[in-house]
Amino acid sequence: MAICNAITQNLISACAALEAAGGVQDFAYVLENRADLTYTTNANGGIATMTLATGVSLAKITGKRLSNSANSTLTNSDDRRKFFNHEVKFGVYANNSAGIHALQDLIKTQKAVIFLPLNDNTIRVYGLDFGMQTTAFESPTGTKIEDGISKMITWSDIQLNLPVYCEIGASYALTKTALDNLTFGNSYTG
Repeated sequence: MAICNAITQNLISACAALEAAGGVQDFAYVLENRADLTYTTNANGGIATMTLATGVSLAKITGKRLSNSANSTLTNSDDRRKFFNHEVKFGVYANNSAGIHALQDLIKTQKAVIFLPLNDNTIRVYGLDFGMQTTAFESPTGTKIEDGISKMITWSDIQLNLPVYCEIGASYALTKTALDNLTFGNSYTG
């Protein structure tokens, strides 16, 4: 039997990786359609450059700290091929008609790519292979005054690869600035 993916390097965790903060920032960037993104990768497989189709922008969404998450899990096909399910859960707060309309557009995405800033000052990209669709949505009102009221969107779908890092700038701050420059002027900010 042929070895299709031979191991070619060691995986020694750097101190920065061992001590990195977990969790997700309170904002993310959403590209509605995977087909609108062209990119190149660096030697480590991260996104080095990216271009959006003419007239296309990223939607920037904001929420609150400690209410967002992402995960990728291994999925085996019936014939034992390996794939990865990408999942992003993000809570937004919409309390007017414009916000609800923008939220509804986010929910209807079918091939979304999510650029998700993490608390360790990296930006991970989910849905890069095929895009992701909205698979769940919750809009609770709460019962008590202190109950959670975020509208929780879940995007997920099967991908070929694990999420990659967005490294289009020389640092986290420069990558974030580059992504901010690709957003709509009227991005929904809650």
